[in-house]
Amino acid sequence: MQNKFLEESNKAQKASNNSEILNIFGNISNIKKDHFVKLQALNADNRKNIKMQYKADLIDVKKEFKTRAHENYQFIKKHYFTELLSSKAESKGVVIC
Repeated sequence: MQNKFLEESNKAQKASNNSEILNIFGNISNIKKDHFVKLQALNADNRKNIKMQYKADLIDVKKEFKTRAHENYQFIKKHYFTELLSSKAESKGVVIC
């Protein structure tokens, strides 16, 4: 579905007149309607599974973000702060807030 949206939006950027743009946006709305109809055709268990999978994927993304942020912090702490606080540092006049 996302590929269809991207294709239609690319067509809209390349369109030369307003009627072409209106037709493209009409196609996009038809794609959305078809997707909504297919989603409503699913039973409640399938919808619940889709939502649960989405939440699980979101949790995985958050975990990955936290681990990468922690790795970046450790890198900064190891290299920048040790250089800043070392006795041979050229930046002795810097005040850490």
